[in-house]
Amino acid sequence: MQNDKWLQKDDQYVADSLKIRFYPVAIQEGKGSKVVDFDGREFLDISAGWAVANIGYGNEKMAKRLKEQYEKLSFSSNITIPDEQMITLSKKLTEIVPGSFEKKVWYGMSGSDANDCIAKLVPYSKKRPRMLSFMGAYHGQTMGSLSLSGHTAQARFISGANVVKVPFSNPYRPLFGSGENVTKQIIDFIEHEVFTTICPPDDTAGIIVEAIQSDGGVIIPPDDFCQNLESCVIVLEFI
Repeated sequence: MQNDKWLQKDDQYVADSLKIRFYPVAIQEGKGSKVVDFDGREFLDISAGWAVANIGYGNEKMAKRLKEQYEKLSFSSNITIPDEQMITLSKKLTEIVPGSFEKKVWYGMSGSDANDCIAKLVPYSKKRPRMLSFMGAYHGQTMGSLSLSGHTAQARFISGANVVKVPFSNPYRPLFGSGENVTKQIIDFIEHEVFTTICPPDDTAGIIVEAIQSDGGVIIPPDDFCQNLESCVIVLEFI
């Protein structure tokens, strides 16, 4: 079978560190919301290619626009030379982002390096060395974003020492036993235990949260969690 041959080549040539293989499938092509393996089997991709193919595979409008742009200007390094598309997109993004403050756009290559930037710039901006994150959260694979993460699969890697990880507001498996007032339990723990012992507010620059923990188990916190966490951030002048 052709699919098995490609899986064998994958095993032979591609580093294991790049692999999270859920199914024994190698993909040959895709159209719309479906992908096809090398044996012609068709699959419905309900994850939209890890959420980066949510306009569908082989989108004709996008393919046409990409071809036009490639023929006009295939590359320009935004570090040295600005171009029309980058400036136009930046302007649009600043218009979309809410708030009345001055805005500029920083371009990254992935969520990992975006969160890596947060790990560096938030402490630098606030002149405070520590960050707070939540157990079970996934924020990326670069060293800064890995340090912010609290996922069990990353626990074997040595990460930055300036990140304090606290329990997430998990209504399915509440840390303190009771399923009632889960948000209050976590906020009280942060305010009365964490901030008074290992992570003083004066040393804490900000809190990063994965509002719905995806790889951590699709954990949806109580409705009041993010609102109460935001109130805590505002009072203590975090980011």
